[in-house]
Amino acid sequence: MRYAACAVLFATLLTPGAAAALEIDSGYLTLPATNPAVAQGLKTWETIEFGAPFSTLPVVVVTPGPSTGGEPFTIRIRNVTTSGFEAQTVEPTGPHGPEHFAVEMTYLAIEPGIHGLPDGTRLEAGFLDLSAQQFAPTQGPAGTWESFQFPLAFGSPPAVVAQVQTIVNEQNTMPIQKSVPFLELAMTGVDDKGFQIALERAQVEPGEVTQPETVGWVAASADRSGSLTTTTGGTLLWETHVFSPPAFAMGFDDGCDLHPLTSAFASTPPAVASTNSRLDDDGGWAWICAIDAAEVGITINEDWHSDTERSHAGEAVSLMIFEPGVVDLDLDSDDDGLDDSTEEELGTDPNNPDTDGDGLSDYDEVVTYSEYELDPTLYDTDGDGTNDYDEVFGGDDDDSAPTDDDDSDVVDDDDNDDREGCDCRAAIAAGPAGALALLVPVVSRRRGSSSRRRTGSGGRPPPPRC
Repeated sequence: MRYAACAVLFATLLTPGAAAALEIDSGYLTLPATNPAVAQGLKTWETIEFGAPFSTLPVVVVTPGPSTGGEPFTIRIRNVTTSGFEAQTVEPTGPHGPEHFAVEMTYLAIEPGIHGLPDGTRLEAGFLDLSAQQFAPTQGPAGTWESFQFPLAFGSPPAVVAQVQTIVNEQNTMPIQKSVPFLELAMTGVDDKGFQIALERAQVEPGEVTQPETVGWVAASADRSGSLTTTTGGTLLWETHVFSPPAFAMGFDDGCDLHPLTSAFASTPPAVASTNSRLDDDGGWAWICAIDAAEVGITINEDWHSDTERSHAGEAVSLMIFEPGVVDLDLDSDDDGLDDSTEEELGTDPNNPDTDGDGLSDYDEVVTYSEYELDPTLYDTDGDGTNDYDEVFGGDDDDSAPTDDDDSDVVDDDDNDDREGCDCRAAIAAGPAGALALLVPVVSRRRGSSSRRRTGSGGRPPPPRC
Protein backbone atom coordinates (compact mmCIF):
# COMPACT_ATOMS: atom_id res chain seq x y z
CA MET A 1 0.00 0.00 0.00
CA ARG A 2 2.85 2.36 0.72
CA TYR A 3 4.23 1.80 -2.79
CA ALA A 4 0.95 2.81 -4.43
CA ALA A 5 1.01 6.13 -2.62
CA CYS A 6 4.54 7.00 -3.67
CA ALA A 7 3.91 5.86 -7.24
CA VAL A 8 0.99 8.26 -7.55
CA LEU A 9 3.22 10.92 -6.02
CA PHE A 10 5.91 10.33 -8.63
CA ALA A 11 3.46 10.60 -11.51
CA THR A 12 2.04 13.84 -10.19
CA LEU A 13 5.41 15.43 -9.55
CA LEU A 14 6.21 15.00 -13.22
CA THR A 15 2.99 16.78 -14.27
CA PRO A 16 3.14 20.59 -14.44
CA GLY A 17 0.41 22.59 -12.75
CA ALA A 18 -2.42 23.80 -14.98
CA ALA A 19 -2.11 27.42 -16.06
CA ALA A 20 -5.19 29.53 -15.42
CA ALA A 21 -6.51 31.93 -18.02
CA LEU A 22 -9.71 33.85 -18.63
CA GLU A 23 -11.05 33.08 -22.10
CA ILE A 24 -14.21 34.84 -23.28
CA ASP A 25 -15.90 35.22 -26.66
CA SER A 26 -19.19 36.98 -27.35
CA GLY A 27 -21.20 37.91 -30.38
CA TYR A 28 -24.39 39.26 -31.86
CA LEU A 29 -25.85 37.65 -35.01
CA THR A 30 -29.04 36.82 -36.87
CA LEU A 31 -30.39 33.31 -37.23
CA PRO A 32 -32.11 33.08 -40.63
CA ALA A 33 -35.80 32.36 -41.04
CA THR A 34 -36.65 28.67 -40.87
CA ASN A 35 -39.39 28.90 -43.51
CA PRO A 36 -37.18 27.62 -46.38
CA ALA A 37 -35.84 24.79 -44.22
CA VAL A 38 -39.36 23.66 -43.34
CA ALA A 39 -40.54 23.95 -46.96
CA GLN A 40 -37.59 21.94 -48.30
CA GLY A 41 -37.30 19.49 -45.41
CA LEU A 42 -33.80 20.69 -44.53
CA LYS A 43 -32.42 19.57 -41.17
CA THR A 44 -29.56 22.03 -41.03
CA TRP A 45 -28.54 24.05 -37.98
CA GLU A 46 -26.54 27.25 -38.09
CA THR A 47 -22.82 26.92 -37.22
CA ILE A 48 -21.28 29.71 -35.14
CA GLU A 49 -17.48 29.82 -34.99
CA PHE A 50 -15.64 31.49 -32.12
CA GLY A 51 -13.20 34.29 -32.87
CA ALA A 52 -10.42 32.02 -31.56
CA PRO A 53 -10.41 28.43 -30.28
CA PHE A 54 -10.78 27.85 -26.54
CA SER A 55 -8.21 25.75 -24.71
CA THR A 56 -11.00 23.80 -22.98
CA LEU A 57 -14.68 23.21 -23.75
CA PRO A 58 -16.45 26.51 -22.95
CA VAL A 59 -19.81 27.22 -21.40
CA VAL A 60 -22.09 28.80 -24.01
CA VAL A 61 -25.14 30.89 -23.11
CA VAL A 62 -27.47 32.28 -25.80
CA THR A 63 -30.51 34.53 -25.56
CA PRO A 64 -33.19 35.28 -28.16
CA GLY A 65 -33.29 38.87 -29.31
CA PRO A 66 -35.90 40.92 -31.15
CA SER A 67 -37.88 38.99 -33.75
CA THR A 68 -40.47 40.06 -36.31
CA GLY A 69 -42.43 36.88 -35.62
CA GLY A 70 -45.05 36.81 -32.89
CA GLU A 71 -45.10 33.09 -32.16
CA PRO A 72 -43.41 31.65 -29.06
CA PHE A 73 -39.85 30.44 -29.64
CA THR A 74 -36.49 29.95 -28.03
CA ILE A 75 -32.99 29.06 -29.24
CA ARG A 76 -31.39 25.68 -28.60
CA ILE A 77 -27.72 24.83 -29.09
CA ARG A 78 -25.85 21.60 -29.67
CA ASN A 79 -22.41 20.22 -30.58
CA VAL A 80 -20.46 22.73 -28.51
CA THR A 81 -16.72 22.38 -29.18
CA THR A 82 -13.62 24.46 -28.47
CA SER A 83 -14.06 26.14 -31.87
CA GLY A 84 -17.80 26.84 -31.97
CA PHE A 85 -21.35 25.49 -31.69
CA GLU A 86 -24.58 25.00 -33.60
CA ALA A 87 -27.78 26.95 -32.91
CA GLN A 88 -31.34 26.94 -34.20
CA THR A 89 -34.65 28.66 -33.55
CA VAL A 90 -37.19 26.19 -32.14
CA GLU A 91 -40.86 26.47 -31.24
CA PRO A 92 -43.04 24.64 -28.69
CA THR A 93 -46.09 22.73 -29.83
CA GLY A 94 -49.12 24.95 -30.44
CA PRO A 95 -51.69 26.08 -32.99
CA HIS A 96 -49.21 27.03 -35.75
CA GLY A 97 -46.46 25.34 -37.77
CA PRO A 98 -42.73 25.28 -36.89
CA GLU A 99 -41.77 28.06 -39.33
CA HIS A 100 -40.24 31.19 -37.78
CA PHE A 101 -38.93 34.49 -39.08
CA ALA A 102 -35.29 35.55 -38.71
CA VAL A 103 -34.25 35.97 -35.08
CA GLU A 104 -31.49 38.05 -33.51
CA MET A 105 -29.31 36.02 -31.13
CA THR A 106 -26.62 36.96 -28.64
CA TYR A 107 -24.11 34.54 -27.17
CA LEU A 108 -21.50 34.47 -24.43
CA ALA A 109 -18.84 31.74 -24.27
CA ILE A 110 -16.50 31.50 -21.29
CA GLU A 111 -13.88 29.09 -20.00
CA PRO A 112 -15.14 27.04 -17.02
CA GLY A 113 -13.53 27.78 -13.67
CA ILE A 114 -13.14 30.55 -11.10
CA HIS A 115 -11.97 33.83 -12.58
CA GLY A 116 -11.14 37.04 -10.74
CA LEU A 117 -11.09 40.18 -12.86
CA PRO A 118 -8.49 42.84 -12.02
CA ASP A 119 -11.13 45.07 -10.37
CA GLY A 120 -12.19 42.30 -7.97
CA THR A 121 -15.24 41.16 -9.90
CA ARG A 122 -15.52 37.39 -9.85
CA LEU A 123 -16.77 35.12 -12.63
CA GLU A 124 -17.49 31.44 -12.09
CA ALA A 125 -18.62 29.06 -14.83
CA GLY A 126 -19.20 25.35 -15.13
CA PHE A 127 -21.48 22.49 -16.10
CA LEU A 128 -24.05 20.33 -14.36
CA ASP A 129 -26.23 17.40 -15.40
CA LEU A 130 -29.91 18.15 -14.91
CA SER A 131 -33.03 15.97 -14.82
CA ALA A 132 -35.24 17.96 -12.41
CA GLN A 133 -38.26 19.53 -14.11
CA GLN A 134 -40.80 22.26 -13.40
CA PHE A 135 -44.29 22.12 -14.88
CA ALA A 136 -47.24 24.49 -15.14
CA PRO A 137 -50.27 23.41 -13.05
CA THR A 138 -52.11 22.48 -16.26
CA GLN A 139 -49.63 19.64 -16.83
CA GLY A 140 -50.32 17.88 -13.55
CA PRO A 141 -46.94 16.44 -12.46
CA ALA A 142 -45.34 17.91 -9.35
CA GLY A 143 -42.10 19.66 -10.20
CA THR A 144 -38.71 19.22 -8.53
CA TRP A 145 -35.62 21.39 -8.15
CA GLU A 146 -31.94 20.52 -8.07
CA SER A 147 -29.74 22.49 -5.67
CA PHE A 148 -26.32 23.61 -6.87
CA GLN A 149 -23.48 25.20 -4.91
CA PHE A 150 -20.89 27.52 -6.42
CA PRO A 151 -17.32 26.19 -6.27
CA LEU A 152 -16.45 29.30 -4.22
CA ALA A 153 -19.16 31.27 -2.42
CA PHE A 154 -19.72 34.90 -3.41
CA GLY A 155 -19.93 37.71 -0.87
CA SER A 156 -23.48 38.53 -2.04
CA PRO A 157 -25.96 37.01 -4.53
CA PRO A 158 -24.44 37.11 -8.03
CA ALA A 159 -25.98 37.40 -11.46
CA VAL A 160 -26.54 33.91 -12.91
CA VAL A 161 -27.27 32.94 -16.52
CA ALA A 162 -27.57 29.39 -17.83
CA GLN A 163 -28.18 27.41 -21.02
CA VAL A 164 -28.98 23.81 -21.92
CA GLN A 165 -25.93 22.63 -23.90
CA THR A 166 -27.36 19.37 -25.30
CA ILE A 167 -30.49 17.97 -26.99
CA VAL A 168 -30.33 14.36 -25.77
CA ASN A 169 -34.09 14.11 -25.04
CA GLU A 170 -35.29 15.71 -28.28
CA GLN A 171 -37.71 13.43 -30.15
CA ASN A 172 -38.38 15.54 -33.24
CA THR A 173 -36.25 16.83 -36.10
CA MET A 174 -35.69 20.54 -35.77
CA PRO A 175 -36.24 22.99 -37.38
CA ILE A 176 -38.68 21.18 -39.67
CA GLN A 177 -40.72 20.02 -36.67
CA LYS A 178 -41.65 21.58 -33.34
CA SER A 179 -39.46 20.77 -30.37
CA VAL A 180 -40.59 17.79 -28.24
CA PRO A 181 -40.03 17.90 -25.35
CA PHE A 182 -39.74 21.67 -25.36
CA LEU A 183 -37.13 22.59 -22.76
CA GLU A 184 -35.99 25.86 -21.25
CA LEU A 185 -34.50 26.54 -17.80
CA ALA A 186 -36.00 27.73 -14.52
CA MET A 187 -34.02 29.06 -11.55
CA THR A 188 -34.91 30.16 -8.05
CA GLY A 189 -33.29 30.71 -4.67
CA VAL A 190 -30.16 32.43 -6.00
CA ASP A 191 -27.93 33.45 -3.10
CA ASP A 192 -24.21 33.88 -2.43
CA LYS A 193 -23.71 30.11 -2.13
CA GLY A 194 -25.68 28.73 -5.07
CA PHE A 195 -29.10 28.33 -6.65
CA GLN A 196 -31.88 25.88 -7.49
CA ILE A 197 -32.42 24.92 -11.11
CA ALA A 198 -34.73 22.75 -13.22
CA LEU A 199 -35.65 22.07 -16.82
CA GLU A 200 -38.61 24.34 -17.58
CA ARG A 201 -41.50 22.45 -19.22
CA ALA A 202 -43.98 25.34 -18.79
CA GLN A 203 -47.43 24.45 -20.19
CA VAL A 204 -46.12 22.21 -22.97
CA GLU A 205 -47.23 18.62 -22.40
CA PRO A 206 -45.72 16.44 -25.17
CA GLY A 207 -42.49 14.54 -24.62
CA GLU A 208 -40.60 13.10 -21.68
CA VAL A 209 -37.19 13.68 -20.13
CA THR A 210 -35.60 10.25 -19.80
CA GLN A 211 -31.97 11.22 -19.30
CA PRO A 212 -30.10 14.26 -17.95
CA GLU A 213 -29.31 17.26 -20.12
CA THR A 214 -25.99 19.06 -19.69
CA VAL A 215 -26.45 22.64 -18.53
CA GLY A 216 -23.81 25.36 -18.64
CA TRP A 217 -23.98 28.18 -16.11
CA VAL A 218 -22.14 31.47 -15.54
CA ALA A 219 -22.23 33.47 -12.30
CA ALA A 220 -20.73 36.94 -11.88
CA SER A 221 -20.59 39.59 -9.17
CA ALA A 222 -23.81 41.54 -9.63
CA ASP A 223 -24.23 45.11 -10.80
CA ARG A 224 -20.64 45.64 -11.86
CA SER A 225 -19.07 47.14 -14.98
CA GLY A 226 -15.58 47.54 -16.39
CA SER A 227 -13.31 46.82 -19.33
CA LEU A 228 -11.00 44.04 -20.50
CA THR A 229 -8.20 43.95 -23.06
CA THR A 230 -8.86 41.79 -26.11
CA THR A 231 -6.36 39.60 -27.95
CA THR A 232 -5.98 42.35 -30.57
CA GLY A 233 -5.15 45.00 -27.97
CA GLY A 234 -8.56 46.63 -28.04
CA THR A 235 -10.88 47.44 -25.15
CA LEU A 236 -13.97 45.39 -24.44
CA LEU A 237 -16.64 46.87 -22.15
CA TRP A 238 -18.75 44.64 -19.93
CA GLU A 239 -21.41 44.89 -17.24
CA THR A 240 -23.61 42.65 -15.11
CA HIS A 241 -27.04 43.25 -13.58
CA VAL A 242 -29.64 41.58 -11.41
CA PHE A 243 -33.05 43.16 -11.96
CA SER A 244 -35.55 42.62 -9.14
CA PRO A 245 -39.07 41.50 -10.06
CA PRO A 246 -41.09 44.57 -11.09
CA ALA A 247 -44.47 45.20 -9.50
CA PHE A 248 -46.09 45.03 -12.94
CA ALA A 249 -46.50 42.15 -15.39
CA MET A 250 -43.63 41.64 -17.85
CA GLY A 251 -44.86 38.95 -20.22
CA PHE A 252 -44.92 39.05 -24.02
CA ASP A 253 -48.45 40.50 -23.86
CA ASP A 254 -47.42 43.15 -21.33
CA GLY A 255 -44.71 45.06 -23.18
CA CYS A 256 -40.96 45.49 -22.79
CA ASP A 257 -39.40 46.15 -19.35
CA LEU A 258 -36.65 48.70 -20.11
CA HIS A 259 -33.43 49.23 -18.12
CA PRO A 260 -30.62 51.75 -18.76
CA LEU A 261 -27.09 50.46 -19.39
CA THR A 262 -24.20 51.91 -17.38
CA SER A 263 -21.29 51.56 -19.83
CA ALA A 264 -20.57 53.91 -22.74
CA PHE A 265 -21.13 51.39 -25.51
CA ALA A 266 -20.38 52.71 -28.99
CA SER A 267 -22.89 50.35 -30.59
CA THR A 268 -25.44 47.71 -29.64
CA PRO A 269 -23.68 45.11 -27.44
CA PRO A 270 -24.49 41.41 -27.06
CA ALA A 271 -26.56 40.66 -23.94
CA VAL A 272 -27.54 37.33 -22.42
CA ALA A 273 -30.25 36.97 -19.79
CA SER A 274 -31.89 34.32 -17.60
CA THR A 275 -34.78 34.36 -15.17
CA ASN A 276 -33.61 33.97 -11.56
CA SER A 277 -37.08 33.38 -10.10
CA ARG A 278 -40.26 31.45 -10.94
CA LEU A 279 -43.00 33.57 -9.41
CA ASP A 280 -45.52 32.84 -12.18
CA ASP A 281 -46.26 29.10 -12.19
CA ASP A 282 -47.08 29.09 -15.92
CA GLY A 283 -43.32 29.01 -16.50
CA GLY A 284 -41.46 31.13 -19.04
CA TRP A 285 -38.05 32.26 -20.25
CA ALA A 286 -36.21 35.56 -20.63
CA TRP A 287 -36.20 37.27 -24.01
CA ILE A 288 -34.36 40.44 -25.06
CA CYS A 289 -37.23 42.40 -26.60
CA ALA A 290 -35.21 45.57 -27.31
CA ILE A 291 -31.59 46.64 -27.06
CA ASP A 292 -29.31 49.45 -28.20
CA ALA A 293 -26.18 51.14 -26.85
CA ALA A 294 -28.11 52.89 -24.07
CA GLU A 295 -30.77 50.51 -22.77
CA VAL A 296 -32.04 46.94 -22.81
CA GLY A 297 -35.59 45.63 -22.70
CA ILE A 298 -36.55 42.27 -21.20
CA THR A 299 -39.76 40.32 -21.35
CA ILE A 300 -40.82 36.81 -20.33
CA ASN A 301 -41.98 34.63 -23.20
CA GLU A 302 -44.46 31.80 -22.76
CA ASP A 303 -45.75 28.96 -24.92
CA TRP A 304 -49.08 28.65 -26.74
CA HIS A 305 -49.72 24.98 -26.03
CA SER A 306 -52.58 25.29 -23.53
CA ASP A 307 -53.70 28.85 -24.30
CA THR A 308 -52.57 31.84 -26.34
CA GLU A 309 -52.28 34.40 -23.51
CA ARG A 310 -48.73 35.37 -22.60
CA SER A 311 -49.13 37.77 -19.72
CA HIS A 312 -46.59 36.95 -17.01
CA ALA A 313 -45.87 38.18 -13.49
CA GLY A 314 -42.68 40.11 -12.87
CA GLU A 315 -39.57 37.94 -12.44
CA ALA A 316 -36.01 38.49 -11.23
CA VAL A 317 -33.69 38.49 -14.25
CA SER A 318 -29.89 38.39 -14.51
CA LEU A 319 -28.20 40.13 -17.43
CA MET A 320 -24.60 39.93 -18.64
CA ILE A 321 -23.12 42.07 -21.41
CA PHE A 322 -19.69 41.62 -22.98
CA GLU A 323 -18.90 43.58 -26.11
CA PRO A 324 -17.96 41.48 -29.17
CA GLY A 325 -14.37 40.32 -29.03
CA VAL A 326 -12.01 37.64 -27.81
CA VAL A 327 -10.41 37.78 -24.36
CA ASP A 328 -7.53 35.52 -23.32
CA LEU A 329 -5.89 36.86 -20.16
CA ASP A 330 -3.53 35.16 -17.71
CA LEU A 331 -4.74 36.53 -14.38
CA ASP A 332 -3.27 33.79 -12.17
CA SER A 333 0.37 34.60 -11.34
CA ASP A 334 1.08 31.39 -9.40
CA ASP A 335 -1.01 29.04 -11.60
CA ASP A 336 -2.86 27.51 -8.66
CA GLY A 337 -6.31 27.86 -10.24
CA LEU A 338 -7.27 31.04 -8.36
CA ASP A 339 -6.83 34.36 -10.16
CA ASP A 340 -4.89 37.08 -8.35
CA SER A 341 -7.87 39.25 -7.39
CA THR A 342 -9.65 36.20 -5.94
CA GLU A 343 -6.55 35.44 -3.86
CA GLU A 344 -6.50 39.01 -2.59
CA GLU A 345 -10.16 38.62 -1.63
CA LEU A 346 -9.34 35.41 0.27
CA GLY A 347 -6.22 36.84 1.90
CA THR A 348 -3.86 34.38 0.19
CA ASP A 349 -0.61 35.18 -1.63
CA PRO A 350 -1.20 35.48 -5.42
CA ASN A 351 2.48 34.63 -5.99
CA ASN A 352 2.51 31.49 -3.84
CA PRO A 353 0.27 28.56 -4.82
CA ASP A 354 0.40 27.20 -1.25
CA THR A 355 0.19 30.29 0.97
CA ASP A 356 0.22 28.49 4.32
CA GLY A 357 2.78 25.84 3.33
CA ASP A 358 0.65 22.91 4.45
CA GLY A 359 1.06 20.95 1.21
CA LEU A 360 -2.38 21.73 -0.25
CA SER A 361 -2.63 24.42 -2.92
CA ASP A 362 -4.81 27.42 -2.17
CA TYR A 363 -7.30 26.24 -4.82
CA ASP A 364 -7.56 22.80 -3.25
CA GLU A 365 -8.23 24.21 0.21
CA VAL A 366 -11.13 26.42 -0.87
CA VAL A 367 -12.56 24.42 -3.79
CA THR A 368 -11.48 20.79 -4.20
CA TYR A 369 -11.72 19.96 -0.48
CA SER A 370 -14.19 22.65 0.52
CA GLU A 371 -16.14 20.17 2.66
CA TYR A 372 -13.29 20.31 5.21
CA GLU A 373 -13.80 24.09 5.61
CA LEU A 374 -10.06 24.74 5.49
CA ASP A 375 -8.45 28.17 5.82
CA PRO A 376 -5.83 28.56 3.05
CA THR A 377 -3.89 31.02 5.22
CA LEU A 378 -3.51 28.63 8.16
CA TYR A 379 -1.17 25.61 8.28
CA ASP A 380 -3.48 23.92 10.82
CA THR A 381 -6.97 25.37 10.41
CA ASP A 382 -8.58 23.85 13.51
CA GLY A 383 -5.46 24.08 15.70
CA ASP A 384 -5.55 20.42 16.69
CA GLY A 385 -1.89 19.72 15.94
CA THR A 386 -2.55 18.08 12.56
CA ASN A 387 -1.85 20.17 9.47
CA ASP A 388 -4.52 20.53 6.82
CA TYR A 389 -2.87 18.13 4.38
CA ASP A 390 -2.98 15.36 6.98
CA GLU A 391 -6.56 16.27 7.90
CA VAL A 392 -7.50 15.47 4.30
CA PHE A 393 -5.16 12.55 3.54
CA GLY A 394 -4.41 11.07 6.96
CA GLY A 395 -7.46 8.82 6.90
CA ASP A 396 -7.86 5.07 6.95
CA ASP A 397 -7.98 2.60 4.07
CA ASP A 398 -11.61 3.25 3.10
CA ASP A 399 -11.08 6.91 2.16
CA SER A 400 -12.89 8.13 5.27
CA ALA A 401 -12.06 11.33 7.14
CA PRO A 402 -9.03 11.33 9.48
CA THR A 403 -9.41 8.82 12.33
CA ASP A 404 -8.23 9.03 15.95
CA ASP A 405 -8.00 5.47 17.18
CA ASP A 406 -6.32 6.26 20.51
CA ASP A 407 -8.78 8.97 21.66
CA SER A 408 -6.01 11.53 21.88
CA ASP A 409 -8.01 14.15 19.91
CA VAL A 410 -5.11 14.19 17.42
CA VAL A 411 -4.64 12.05 14.34
CA ASP A 412 -1.01 10.98 14.72
CA ASP A 413 1.39 8.08 14.10
CA ASP A 414 -0.07 6.15 17.05
CA ASP A 415 -3.34 5.82 15.16
CA ASN A 416 -4.07 2.97 12.76
CA ASP A 417 -3.83 4.98 9.53
CA ASP A 418 -1.35 2.81 7.58
CA ARG A 419 1.40 5.41 7.49
CA GLU A 420 4.17 3.26 9.00
CA GLY A 421 7.09 2.40 6.75
CA CYS A 422 6.59 4.89 3.93
CA ASP A 423 8.02 8.40 4.02
CA CYS A 424 6.29 10.20 1.16
CA ARG A 425 7.38 13.55 2.64
CA ALA A 426 10.98 12.53 2.00
CA ALA A 427 10.07 11.70 -1.58
CA ILE A 428 8.47 15.10 -2.02
CA ALA A 429 11.56 16.81 -0.67
CA ALA A 430 13.78 14.79 -3.00
CA GLY A 431 11.62 15.55 -6.04
CA PRO A 432 10.88 13.05 -8.85
CA ALA A 433 14.16 11.23 -8.22
CA GLY A 434 13.16 10.54 -4.64
CA ALA A 435 9.81 9.23 -5.73
CA LEU A 436 11.43 7.06 -8.38
CA ALA A 437 13.70 5.48 -5.75
CA LEU A 438 10.58 4.33 -3.90
CA LEU A 439 8.81 3.15 -7.05
CA VAL A 440 8.30 -0.64 -6.90
CA PRO A 441 5.40 -2.91 -7.97
CA VAL A 442 2.22 -1.16 -6.86
CA VAL A 443 -1.18 -2.30 -5.77
CA SER A 444 -4.13 -1.31 -7.89
CA ARG A 445 -6.09 0.76 -5.34
CA ARG A 446 -5.56 4.50 -5.62
CA ARG A 447 -7.55 7.24 -4.01
CA GLY A 448 -7.53 11.00 -3.74
CA SER A 449 -6.23 12.06 -7.14
CA SER A 450 -9.36 11.55 -9.23
CA SER A 451 -11.33 14.41 -7.70
CA ARG A 452 -8.69 17.08 -8.23
CA ARG A 453 -9.05 19.65 -10.96
CA ARG A 454 -5.94 21.78 -10.52
CA THR A 455 -2.83 21.35 -8.40
CA GLY A 456 -0.58 24.37 -8.34
CA SER A 457 3.17 23.89 -8.39
CA GLY A 458 3.37 24.74 -4.68
CA GLY A 459 0.68 22.33 -3.46
CA ARG A 460 1.58 18.75 -2.73
CA PRO A 461 -0.06 16.14 -4.92
CA PRO A 462 -2.86 14.23 -3.17
CA PRO A 463 -1.65 10.62 -2.91
CA PRO A 464 -3.35 8.20 -0.55
CA ARG A 465 -1.65 8.09 2.81
CA CYS A 466 0.54 4.99 2.87
